[in-house]
Amino acid sequence: MDTQRIHPPMHSIARYVTLYRARDVKPYQWDSVRDTYHRSTVELIRARHRLLRVARAYGRELHGRIRAVDEHAAGAVAYVLLDDGQPSDVVRRFFLLDDETVGDDDPRTAMRRALAELTPADGPQRTMGIMLKAWGLWVTGSTARQLSWRDDQPIPRVAGWPSFSIPTPIESPQ
Repeated sequence: MDTQRIHPPMHSIARYVTLYRARDVKPYQWDSVRDTYHRSTVELIRARHRLLRVARAYGRELHGRIRAVDEHAAGAVAYVLLDDGQPSDVVRRFFLLDDETVGDDDPRTAMRRALAELTPADGPQRTMGIMLKAWGLWVTGSTARQLSWRDDQPIPRVAGWPSFSIPTPIESPQ
């Protein structure tokens, strides 16, 4: 089964997830790694097709709101968070897909600003780095007005974070 021709978006998301999980691959080497992880990518698509479809929908929706976002990289971030056991509604809130009102010092606001400034030359690893950095700040209750991520920095890891209490949305005045 050639999953790359049948499910190209799923293949891209699965490839990014597989590379994210590979601890021996440095971010600046992503483009040079091609078929090394092909088998793992195909196995991921076969085993987790439904979760990949959900993650792809998050990536597409975020790309629809912020055109500069690589939808497959955003989908890979959604997959990593969902696969880590985070509830779907929490991931939606993190992606700001429900038009929640957030403050200027909320890491999700800083993430959106940083994602809006991306160019096609930035590549998927920058999208993932910014998003996962924002996730780490958000779940720990930290604030940030500005986010950045360099290609020589490691991609932030999600695994091992305990369940947490997500900050409640800011109530809008009535």
